[in-house]
Amino acid sequence: MGGRNRKKSVKTAKHTKHKQFKSKKVKAAICHLCEQKLQGVEGSRFKGSRSQRIPTALFAGILCNKCRRKSLEQAIKVKIGIKKFSDTNILLRPYIDTLVKRL
Repeated sequence: MGGRNRKKSVKTAKHTKHKQFKSKKVKAAICHLCEQKLQGVEGSRFKGSRSQRIPTALFAGILCNKCRRKSLEQAIKVKIGIKKFSDTNILLRPYIDTLVKRL
C-alpha cells in the first residue's frame, strides 16, 4: 500500500545523521486525446528555462502533432462556416473553441 520507502539516512563528515529523500520518477507526457507519448517535451524535473522544457506551439505539451492538426483543421472549417461547431468531434470541442477565439 505504501510503496517503496524514499527516505534514506546519511552520515556526514561530522558524524551527524541527516535524512535525504529520493525524488519520484517522472512519467512521460502523453497526448490528452490519443494517449500517445509526446515528442520534444522533457519531464517536469528537468532543470532548464521554460522555453527549453515546453515547446511554444499551440497546445504543445498537451496534444500530439496529429491531434493538433485535426483540431486546427476543424477550427478553420468552423470559422469559415463550412462546418457547424455542433458537428465537430466531442473530444476536440474544447480545443476547437479555443482555436476559433484565437483565429
